[in-house]
Amino acid sequence: MSTTLESIARAVPDRQPAWGIALLFPDQGTWSEDEYLDLPGNHLIEFNEGHLEVLPTPTPYHQMIAFHLHHTLHDYVKARQLGAVFSAPLPVRVGPAKYREPDVVFVSTSQLPADIRRVKQLDRADLVVEVVSDGAENRTRDFVEKRAVYAQAGIAEYWIVEPNSAEVSVLVLKHGQYELGAVYRRGESLGSVLFPDFEMSVDAVFTFE
Repeated sequence: MSTTLESIARAVPDRQPAWGIALLFPDQGTWSEDEYLDLPGNHLIEFNEGHLEVLPTPTPYHQMIAFHLHHTLHDYVKARQLGAVFSAPLPVRVGPAKYREPDVVFVSTSQLPADIRRVKQLDRADLVVEVVSDGAENRTRDFVEKRAVYAQAGIAEYWIVEPNSAEVSVLVLKHGQYELGAVYRRGESLGSVLFPDFEMSVDAVFTFE
C-alpha cells in the first residue's frame, strides 16, 4: 500500500474520517471487477478500468423522482410481462471492466440473467434513466460521459431527467450513437420509442403531494 496513505492515516486526528480504512482496499487503478462487486454496503460506486468513482448521495427530491419513475415503469412492464425494472444501487456492466449505476434500469425478458438470485450485477440493459444531481460535474457526467458510455454499451434508450428545469430528454440509439428523440416538459406526457404506448405526465414526475 502507498506510504503516503499510511502517513496520512497516522497524522489525522481521531475525530477525522477513518482514512486508514482505505489501506484495507486496493489502490486506484488496481481494483478487479470481483473486488468491486464484493464491496459491502449499498453506496453508489461506479467502476472504470480499475478505478472506483464514488457518486454524490442523492437528495430526498432526487430519490422521490427516481422512485416514482421506477414505480411507473415497473407497473407498465409487469402488466405486459416485458421484463424487469431495477433501481440503484445496482452495477450495470457497460463495457470491459466498466460498470455504471443508473437510477432506474429496464431489462427485457430476453436479456435477464438466467438465475437472477445468483448475480451481483446486470450485464445488459435496454433502457436506463439518470436523474441529474446539482453541479456542473454531475451534469457533465450524465449529459456527456454517460451518454457516450451507454451508447457504446448498446443500450437502446436513455432518459436524462433534469429536476431544475423539470425536463426529461429521451435519447434513442441509432447506428451506435444517441439521437435526441424528444424533450418533454411540464404539461406534456412523457413518451418512449421503446414503449410506444407508454405515457406518463411530466408534471407527475416532478410534483409530489
